[in-house]
Amino acid sequence: MEQLGNILEALRFAGDQMKDQKLSTDMSALHHAIETSNILWHIGKVQDQRILMAGALHQVPRIQEELKAGVEDIFGKEVSQYIQAARDPENLKTPYLERLKLKKNKKEQAGRQIYLAASAALLRHLRDNTDQLEEIRKSEEMQTRKSYIAEFSGSYPELENFFNQLMGEEPTS
Repeated sequence: MEQLGNILEALRFAGDQMKDQKLSTDMSALHHAIETSNILWHIGKVQDQRILMAGALHQVPRIQEELKAGVEDIFGKEVSQYIQAARDPENLKTPYLERLKLKKNKKEQAGRQIYLAASAALLRHLRDNTDQLEEIRKSEEMQTRKSYIAEFSGSYPELENFFNQLMGEEPTS
C-alpha cells in the first residue's frame, strides 16, 4: 500500500507544480503525467514504483527547471535519475553493441520506458481529442521520437507496439 501512496504523492506533486500548464500539443501537463504512468502500468506492465513515479514527474523539471533539486529531495536520487534519462533522448539512442550493455543499466531502461510511454501518451491524446493526429505523426518531432524508439529494438514490446499502432503502423510480433 505504501507504494501506491508514493505514486499518488508523485501525481499530487506534479499536479501542484504544473497546475494549468499545457504542453505544446495543448494537452494538460497533469493529464500527460497521469497518462504516462497509466501507459507504463497497463501497457508496459511496469510495476517498479520509482519508474511510475518518474513517469508522473518527468515533465515537472522541464516546465519548472528550479524544481529539479526539489524532486530529488522529495522522491529520491533514483527517481530523479530516471527523469533525467527520459528527458535526454540522445542518451537513449545507442548503437546495438552498447545497447547490450544498457540492458543491465536500470537508469537507462527506466528512461527508455518513460520516454516511450510519454510519446504514446501524446499520440493517444491527439488521437482522442484533436483532428491533428496525421499531421503530428508526420512532424519532425514525432519522426525523431520514432527513430529513437526504433533503437530500443524489441526491449519493451508492449510499449513499442502501442506507440507504433498510434503512429499508424502495424505492430510487430
